[in-house]
Amino acid sequence: MSPNQFLVLMALAETGPVCQQFLAGVIGIDPRNIVPILDSVEARGLVSRETDPADRRRRLIELTGAGRGIAAELSALGAQTERELLARVPEADQESLRRILRTVLDASRQPG
Repeated sequence: MSPNQFLVLMALAETGPVCQQFLAGVIGIDPRNIVPILDSVEARGLVSRETDPADRRRRLIELTGAGRGIAAELSALGAQTERELLARVPEADQESLRRILRTVLDASRQPG
């Protein structure tokens, strides 16, 4: 699984069904570049694309049952890895690290 495929699955696990453009913004890629990523995860049966009943021009992206299962496995594996990496780091420092990393991530998503 590529990093972008991983991001798609994790984002959809958190947001639920969303349009392609919104999903691209959530994972921080150009909306033009999301189509081949979605094609690849759809081909694996992990997501479905349906016409948005509120706006027939948009496509809603949603995890399939298989996609939800893979996303849950990846999330559990990530949590386990984080616990192992931070096992000897005091809890207060772990929280500081998470806060700093969220700040860096948010800043990297800001234009300019």
